[in-house]
Amino acid sequence: MKWVFRELERGNFSGENILNAAREKGLECSKNNFYTCIRNTMYCGRIVVPRYKDEPERTVQGQHEALITETQFYNVQQILDSRKRETGVAITTPSEIVLRGFLMCPNCGKSLTASSSRGKKGYYTYYHWTSNCGSRFRAEKVNADFETELLKYLPREGVAELFIKTITDQYKSQTFSIIDDRKDYIKQIEDLNKKIDRGRGCYWTETSRAAISRLSKVTATKG
Repeated sequence: MKWVFRELERGNFSGENILNAAREKGLECSKNNFYTCIRNTMYCGRIVVPRYKDEPERTVQGQHEALITETQFYNVQQILDSRKRETGVAITTPSEIVLRGFLMCPNCGKSLTASSSRGKKGYYTYYHWTSNCGSRFRAEKVNADFETELLKYLPREGVAELFIKTITDQYKSQTFSIIDDRKDYIKQIEDLNKKIDRGRGCYWTETSRAAISRLSKVTATKG
């Protein structure tokens, strides 16, 4: 897996190509398990603490030895996420069929495509799947209905500020674990330093007592 993460971080090959190469090296893993593994924070030494009551899900430092660094892990995640965005629906989709690829067929569950057909009064655009499926919807009406639905989610006056606060609080709650871990590490270091100082103090105290005792004995002998 070290080799897998190293190759993914380089960004020269796709995840599937690296999986195939890893299989040739002896890795026994399905495609789904492979992508689950390379998303698992366990490999960088952190474990996921599930959400519990009012506490959000977070990751904490594990007790096991990390296989890779956190920097390497998150570099790989960024590369995987960027590739995922690149394979999405093209942003050059014509405005008449802007929802192409985002609508699901109610009959077969497939993603609807779109095309135009010529009628008596001109061309008409439809969202559809295949002729065998039978799903066919006028794009003009679907787009208008979608815009009407979106208007229902416009925030009322004063609500936008609440949205911002909610998102900010959520972000803080997700990053608090990192801050808390850092505070714990600093406290542990400080405690260890205090123990070292106390140990040094005890050592020099005992050494001084021994030296004084020897000096007293020598003085008494000479006297």
